[in-house]
Amino acid sequence: DINKRLKPIGRSVLGKDDLTLYDFRHSSACYWYPRYPNIQGLLYRFGWKQLEMAHYYSRFLGMEDTVTEESMLLGVTKTELEREMNKLKRENKAIWENLKKIAVMARNSYDAVSEHREIEPKLKKAVKGLMPRR
Repeated sequence: DINKRLKPIGRSVLGKDDLTLYDFRHSSACYWYPRYPNIQGLLYRFGWKQLEMAHYYSRFLGMEDTVTEESMLLGVTKTELEREMNKLKRENKAIWENLKKIAVMARNSYDAVSEHREIEPKLKKAVKGLMPRR
């Protein structure tokens, strides 16, 4: 009954004359096959008792050897990389905050030293162009 209702939907939406529930099961199996770390989980998910069906989706459909560099970053490895990236972001933020403090201290030191008449001309000549304008 559902397959009969799917046919006009398949025609109007996908341009496919024979859309069935099997097509949804088939695309779901193709989607999940490379994502399962072990074949037993895939067999359980689809209610299969024998490996032949899983092999159908892997070998017959050409899904073998679909491992990419990104798919290798699953589980703990990906979590560790995200954790390391967040740590580096925090460290980068701390470095910039410290640089801001150093810039303020340098500006204050420049202002304090430049008040001495004998040091001021030498200091200005030495740091000309290094200090940002206020």
